[in-house]
Amino acid sequence: MRLGMINSPEDRLGIVSGWPTTRPEHRFSLPTPPFRGLFTGTFEQLIVNSGFVLVLFSALAVASVMVLRWRRPELHLPFRVPLYPYTPLLFVGFSLWILLYTLQGRPVESLLGLATVLLGLPLYFYWRRLSRR
Repeated sequence: MRLGMINSPEDRLGIVSGWPTTRPEHRFSLPTPPFRGLFTGTFEQLIVNSGFVLVLFSALAVASVMVLRWRRPELHLPFRVPLYPYTPLLFVGFSLWILLYTLQGRPVESLLGLATVLLGLPLYFYWRRLSRR
C-alpha cells in the first residue's frame, strides 16, 4: 500500500478519516495535512524529482573517476574507457545541461530532490562519526 495513495487528497482507498490519522499498530497519531504534500504528487513530479538526483549523482560518479585517474595515475585500471577523456567529459557536459534545463523548467521538483539529498547529509556525517569509534 502506498503512503501517497493513503494520504492523497482524493482518499481513493477511504482510509483517511480526518485530522490526525491514527495508526493503532504504531500507537501514535500522524498529522496528515502537513505531510500530505510531501508524500503525494503526480507520477511525473516523482520522476522529475528522482531523475534530477539520479543525473546529479551519475555526473558526480563519472567526474570522480576522472579526478581519481588524474590524481592517482599509478592505480591499476581494470577497464579502459574508449576515447578517454572525451567520452566522460561529454557525459558530464550533457548531464550538466540536463540538470540546468530541469532546474529551469521544473524548479520546485528539482530543488525538492536537492533538498532531500541535503537533508541526508547530517545523518551521513553522524553515522560516519559513529563508525570511527
